[in-house]
Formats: sequence, structure tokens, C-alpha cells
Amino acid sequence: MESALRVGDLVTPARVPPAFREKHGFGVVTKVLTESLNKKYTTYEVKFVKSLKAFRFSYDALRHYGQD
Repeated sequence: MESALRVGDLVTPARVPPAFREKHGFGVVTKVLTESLNKKYTTYEVKFVKSLKAFRFSYDALRHYGQD
């Protein structure tokens, strides 16, 4: 099993159209957020280098950069 992502890891979204990758490029994990409602779950805030926009993703929606 793959280890959890950490702050500073380079990532790409797993399921996005090519236009998203062209516009935003790869991303850097800036925050790891763990919340607990009914179940414990982790989300990752990712800032993209081309667009400088930040988005939140769940773990299964991200891949380490270069695993495409």
C-alpha cells in the first residue's frame, strides 16, 4: 500500500481532463486536513504551480507527480 501524502509532496489529480493539467500544471501539497464526523477522513490542500490556485482533494483523487 502506498504511504500517505505529506506537505511538500508533488502531486497531480488522478482524474482530470488534459485541459486542467495544461492550465494548472502539477501541484504541491500545502496542508493535510484530517476531520472526523462519522468516520475519520483526510483531505489535502494542493496549490498548483502554473495557476497558483489551491484546491482540496481526497487521497484517492491524487497521485504522486510522475506516476501518470
